[in-house]
Amino acid sequence: MSVLKPIVDSTLTFISGLAQTSLSLLKMLILWRKPAAYPAAAYPTCVVLGNGPSLAQDMEHYRNELQRHDLLCVNGFAVSDAYAQLKPTYYLMLDPAFWEADTPAIHGILDAMAQRTSWPVHLYVPHSARKARNLNKLSENKLIHIHFFNYIVYNGYRSLGHWFFRRGWASPQCQNVLVSAVFHAINSGHRNVILLGADHSWHENIVVKEDNIVYTKEVHFYDNAEHCTYVPFHTNIGASTTRTMGELFYTWSKVYKGYFNLKHYAAYRGCSIYNAGRKSYIDAFPRINQEDNAWK
Repeated sequence: MSVLKPIVDSTLTFISGLAQTSLSLLKMLILWRKPAAYPAAAYPTCVVLGNGPSLAQDMEHYRNELQRHDLLCVNGFAVSDAYAQLKPTYYLMLDPAFWEADTPAIHGILDAMAQRTSWPVHLYVPHSARKARNLNKLSENKLIHIHFFNYIVYNGYRSLGHWFFRRGWASPQCQNVLVSAVFHAINSGHRNVILLGADHSWHENIVVKEDNIVYTKEVHFYDNAEHCTYVPFHTNIGASTTRTMGELFYTWSKVYKGYFNLKHYAAYRGCSIYNAGRKSYIDAFPRINQEDNAWK
């Protein structure tokens, strides 16, 4: 049995890879749309700004460095004063809530971006948002250039996936918007990508109450933390069902797997990814400080 085990394992790995690759190709065949061309990177380094609680300190600590590089922000960054101050070149929204939900929070973010953007911004959103009425108010601002990309998750043989990723035909699984942000920073031609505000400390803010429902408290750098409350962790937008603790951690595990997928893809593209955040649970990328050459 000990002699056969390596053969069995390699055979199962091959079959699994073939099945995953075949399924990914089928999804691409059905969902693929011509991706928009990426605007040329103005600087070799792109700083990706997460919205974690530590970003306020990160931006203050690196305020001089942020003036010298391309900036990419995500999701609700436009509601912060930092949006108009830093004038990021790129913006990315991945959560379907931005084009499916009709809530004051979503409209507040879109209104803020539409009204505050007084410089050219390249906004990346998936093709599934192309006909969304929520994005109409953004398209009315001629300084916001909307680029639609294929968010078709590829799983399977790595080398083939990298070939698809480079052409924008598919994407690694992006369980968190920052995975997608780093992916697009690489595809924009940047040689270095630096993460800030990527706390990923959600597990510090979960409780299971007497009703056995998992509650989470999500805090962004622009929130008043005292006003943030615990809410049930629902399975989907508008759903009444909630996730179990096991489902919650399984979902989060896919976030961290996504970063290791990016690490391999970045090496393939000759790009380096660094984490300069003062607080972060991401373990896929080297940690750097203000003196590191990556900031030069």
